[in-house]
Amino acid sequence: MRFLIIGFLGIPLYAQFVPTVFNKGGVSGALSCTATLSATTVNLNTGTLDWKTWGADGTVPGLYNKSCSGSPCGLLSTYSLVGGATATNYGSDSRDLHWDSGSGLPNDGRADNTSGLYTGGVGKGFSITCPASTVSHTCIYYAGGYDSTAQLSATLSDGSHAPATNTTTCTGGGSYDCTWSCTYNAASAGQTLTLQITSNGALNVNINGATYQ
Repeated sequence: MRFLIIGFLGIPLYAQFVPTVFNKGGVSGALSCTATLSATTVNLNTGTLDWKTWGADGTVPGLYNKSCSGSPCGLLSTYSLVGGATATNYGSDSRDLHWDSGSGLPNDGRADNTSGLYTGGVGKGFSITCPASTVSHTCIYYAGGYDSTAQLSATLSDGSHAPATNTTTCTGGGSYDCTWSCTYNAASAGQTLTLQITSNGALNVNINGATYQ
């Protein structure tokens, strides 16, 4: 991009504007996301560095997460409410998110889990953050809704790649389950990736869990 600068005696001078380059040590930001409608059963422990799920005990937030023993944990954030949303617990989801071991559980493991949290209203929803650095990782957001269209977005905190959005895949006239999977890296260490789901309609969007790989 060039800016025209008028100099002394009206003689035009050109100044070259150099934009910020998000490339440190040869690493540039990258972000690639896919959204799929899927109610396939998921074992949260399989191939994950961290995981979280919400609502499994019938409460709000009903948070359960990967066990800290011998492995990193606390890498994923818990959810934040978007647009003044209020979370409500629900059960009988079509998708089973289960785990072999985790913290906060009476029996440390759960063979099945079909609970989650939902909220309703245009622009209301949930967001989570995943750690981001120059190393590529994958963060998966298990979400969905009821009689709505979900707007999904993914944003790197350092702005080193354009945000990813999807407003067409996750939709349904009744209950639906959606998987929002993003593979990414930032241009520098100590960054985050924010994954968000909001409703484009009057009825509900929901969250069930998330994994970090």
